[in-house]
Amino acid sequence: MRVPISSFQNKRIKHVVKLRNRRHRDAGQETIVEGIREIQRALAQNIVPTAAFICPEIMDDGEETAVLTAKLEKLANKNGTQLFEITAEIFAKIAYRGDSGGLLL
Repeated sequence: MRVPISSFQNKRIKHVVKLRNRRHRDAGQETIVEGIREIQRALAQNIVPTAAFICPEIMDDGEETAVLTAKLEKLANKNGTQLFEITAEIFAKIAYRGDSGGLLL
């Protein structure tokens, strides 16, 4: 189940923004995975994300994205990965690059 986030003040959004800084990534032993190909590679290595941020407004309509989204839904049901549905404005704030396909782990 996707939890909607529409506020920039949400603690999860603030946490992801902090992870842009290497010091915060190292301290929490966390990283950000952004983009369809990169997320596919991470999941192929059996990485289980703690959270996934999905922006339907800017997601690609292709089959590749649909399959990846289905995998994330399965992980949410099986392993407790939290799925968050966010707006394009919030995605722009947390994303490193513009061509990430609307998905970020």
